[in-house]
Amino acid sequence: MTNFSQKTPFNLAEYLSRPATPADIQRAATARKKHRDFMAGLEADRAREAARRKA
Repeated sequence: MTNFSQKTPFNLAEYLSRPATPADIQRAATARKKHRDFMAGLEADRAREAARRKA
């Protein structure tokens, strides 16, 4: 039987020691913006639902 998993183990210290590329920085900024917008939408939905329940 052949072992297909020949990947090297993930080294977290090596990963964290690398400087971020501009693409990594842009990807993180985009993810933060999407998360902020998503959370704002959830909060608005909760406020609408609370107002609907009070009425």
